[in-house]
Amino acid sequence: MMLATLPRHQWTIADYERLIKAGLFEKIELLCGDVMLTGGVVRPYRWTLEDYEQLIALGILEGKHVELIQGEILTMAPMGEPHALTIIHLTETLLPHFNTNTGYHLRAQMPLALPPLNCEPEPDIAIVALDTPTNAAGRPISAALVVEVAESSLAYDRDRKGPLYAAAGLQEYWLVNLPERCLEVYRQPVPDAASFSGWRYQERQVLQEGESVAPLIAPTVIIAVEGLLPIP
Repeated sequence: MMLATLPRHQWTIADYERLIKAGLFEKIELLCGDVMLTGGVVRPYRWTLEDYEQLIALGILEGKHVELIQGEILTMAPMGEPHALTIIHLTETLLPHFNTNTGYHLRAQMPLALPPLNCEPEPDIAIVALDTPTNAAGRPISAALVVEVAESSLAYDRDRKGPLYAAAGLQEYWLVNLPERCLEVYRQPVPDAASFSGWRYQERQVLQEGESVAPLIAPTVIIAVEGLLPIP
């Protein structure tokens, strides 16, 4: 089965010239919009987290909706209005329980650095404890809970991001499934040699409207599934 993915970011000649001028690389070429590593074997350049942070600092990625996923800079799918409204609902529902007064930051579509995986995704929602360690760029390197909203990206968020979050040791991952109007709850990361990331979530629950969920980090907080979904 082919793993769901997203297209690599396509670089312009102007972007490429800025990369060269910044002195970031040696032995690379721009081929049909891809930055390729040349030498014995021509292959796509694998970006490190440090590379990616430098691109951000240089402003090269400004205005581009991209994420670093396992060394590839991927172009994210455009956000539809149901997706946007769901992020608003999630924020309004979760913020009263997860804020600086309760010891957390609620981060909406902000970078989360995962150095061991060479990833910097931007989950739709990440609940991050205030004392979470950060990398050199100040990004948190873990989260207590991550939430993705899936419309056209359902297979990608389930089959690729889920195992990545498990590999990063994130204990709980919620996937708001808009096409089926349900919440998929993933918990208990475990090693799995068959997974492309080497990890998966052992527990998966599918919760429908009328049901509720309590986050692992706050088991007394009961959240109704319909409160996370846009009005049909």
